[in-house]
Amino acid sequence: MFGEYLKVGGFPEWFKVKDIMQWRKILVDDYLSLILFKDIVHTFKIKDPALLEKLVRETAKFSTRRFSYVSLSNRMEANRETIKLYIYYLSASMLVFISDVYSKNKKARERAEKKIYFWE
Repeated sequence: MFGEYLKVGGFPEWFKVKDIMQWRKILVDDYLSLILFKDIVHTFKIKDPALLEKLVRETAKFSTRRFSYVSLSNRMEANRETIKLYIYYLSASMLVFISDVYSKNKKARERAEKKIYFWE
């Protein structure tokens, strides 16, 4: 019983759930809610918290793959500058980090697709 308690993170609430997949979803949703709505939205005065949450869930789908702000904003039907700003906020909050494609040319580096990674 103690080993199981440690395995699921030491949360006593686990014993009410008892389903590992459901428990993981609860933890992810709780952490996401805590980080997004208590930290990022408050700190950066986010005007559209629903868009921010949608952005996090969307970027999680293609984490480690290349993306462009234009394609992401089109997919999310949102302003490109808003998407770029929200990703900056996520990065500044240490939730994600952005990797640029290497190029000696600064303009080429800025225009190239990026990769987004979630911190663990």
